[in-house]
Amino acid sequence: DENGLMLPEAFTSRIVAPSLLPVPGTAYLWHLFPDGGACVPTDDGGWIYVSNSENPPPIDVPGVTGLLSEVMGLLGDLDVPLTGGASALRFAPDGRIVDAYRILDGTLANCAGGLTPWGTWLSCEEWENDASPYSAGQVWECDPFGRRPAVPRPALGRFKHEMATADPDRQQIYLSEDQSDGLLYRYTPPPGTWGSGDCLEGGVLEVMSVADDGSVTWLSVA
Repeated sequence: DENGLMLPEAFTSRIVAPSLLPVPGTAYLWHLFPDGGACVPTDDGGWIYVSNSENPPPIDVPGVTGLLSEVMGLLGDLDVPLTGGASALRFAPDGRIVDAYRILDGTLANCAGGLTPWGTWLSCEEWENDASPYSAGQVWECDPFGRRPAVPRPALGRFKHEMATADPDRQQIYLSEDQSDGLLYRYTPPPGTWGSGDCLEGGVLEVMSVADDGSVTWLSVA
């Protein structure tokens, strides 16, 4: 189409939020390196799109990261997220953007994540400090409406997170790790807590182990 996208039949596209520019109809400057996102329905028939900012990016992007460093220096005190986090776009039922705002600030390299069945967004930090093995990214539970501050959930592990997905049937959360030797994790909440953010504290974190015959066991993570 006119935006350079290959779309299925009957699909259309539009640009809604270029990085470092005001979101149309608002004064909010959209964040850098948009990454994982999801949509949450609103009671009026509209929806909220939440989006992570994978800043700083995991690799140097030739001709981009250096330029952005210069741009960020010029931005000065403007209210634009420069260190990761997550933002939200609120849409009316007819698709108009009616608001844009931050839902997570002060974090690094927020890559992917996942929605919870109770309507929050799990934003995953993708970073790791080689010099300190327990200094690494966390999962942050965010309110898509921006009414409540984001909450870190260290029970979901500290590592170079990629995605998180909630299984409502087994009442567990699965997490992936963005490393060449990355692992697959499983979090099991304390009994009777599933259904709110309370279940994201005090549970059991495990990692998948696959035997030569293909059988799977789960090993406890300290």
